[in-house]
Amino acid sequence: MIKIENDCVGCPPEMGCLGSSCPMRNSVHFYCDVCKDEVEELYYLDNYLLCEECYLKSSDKITSDNYEDYMDTCGDYVYEEDYEY
Repeated sequence: MIKIENDCVGCPPEMGCLGSSCPMRNSVHFYCDVCKDEVEELYYLDNYLLCEECYLKSSDKITSDNYEDYMDTCGDYVYEEDYEY
């Protein structure tokens, strides 16, 4: 989830409040849709915004043990002898 929040720090009166132009008034915050933690960056997966940890848990990791399961869904694949360098 992406939220715009008011992070007002209560500037001292002698500094003067910048009001709506203050960068702290409309701060962007990122929250994972699954674990709800605030994070620095999000990953998009199936209409969800996820932190890296939840993304890795939710997405499939393709390895040499399971690659054959994905060959039909991943589009074209190239055998090394057919590849032109």
